[in-house]
Amino acid sequence: MVASSMVEKLGLPTQDHLTPYQLTWLKKGHLVKVTHKCLVQFSIGNKYTDELWCEVIPMDACHVLLGRPWLYDRRVNHDGFRNTYSLKKKDGLHITVAPLNPMEELSNVPTITKSEFTGLVRDLHDPTVFGLFVLEENETTVDIPVPLRPLVDEFLDVFPEDIPAGLPLMRDIQHCIDFVPGANIPHKPAYRMNPKEFSELHRQVLDLLEKGLIRESMSPCAVPSLLVPKPNGTF
Repeated sequence: MVASSMVEKLGLPTQDHLTPYQLTWLKKGHLVKVTHKCLVQFSIGNKYTDELWCEVIPMDACHVLLGRPWLYDRRVNHDGFRNTYSLKKKDGLHITVAPLNPMEELSNVPTITKSEFTGLVRDLHDPTVFGLFVLEENETTVDIPVPLRPLVDEFLDVFPEDIPAGLPLMRDIQHCIDFVPGANIPHKPAYRMNPKEFSELHRQVLDLLEKGLIRESMSPCAVPSLLVPKPNGTF
């Protein structure tokens, strides 16, 4: 079976099914009517290529679903321990298909050369190019390429090192939480904190108060504050 969305995007030709039928197991409570079929060419890794007549149906689980007829024709055997599939090709040869290791996956990532990239940009009607920098977690600085430095310097205010002091400007729409009139406020004991966590929480609250990002609450309601540890050891 093949997803109808994939057939439409790839522009694959379809044919009317000789004997249309309905499926009920794809989505509970709904009937899926099979009226078309399509010849789909596919490959598994770089060792196996095949083509198969598939029923065209709307499905979101996957693009192509290889069912019992293909398993029967190719005499497929699955080794659950090694996660491999042994099958027989059309030419009669037997092959075993296994998952790629991480190095093979990286080697299969499509890349282009600098000259190819320059040619693609030159052919664009609107040659606007965005650069993406990928940094490891332990990296704190990055050597920005010379051509991009003027652009980064122009928008330094977009990414400040610290949150600006004060709250944002008042907007046209303000949100509030309305309490039910006459409702009883639950009173429960607060959680105890160890001295280290209490000291850190106290420091963060004072810092936010000084910056004007929070203010002292006059509400009779209160909720406990929780500190969440980060991978680098801070809270």
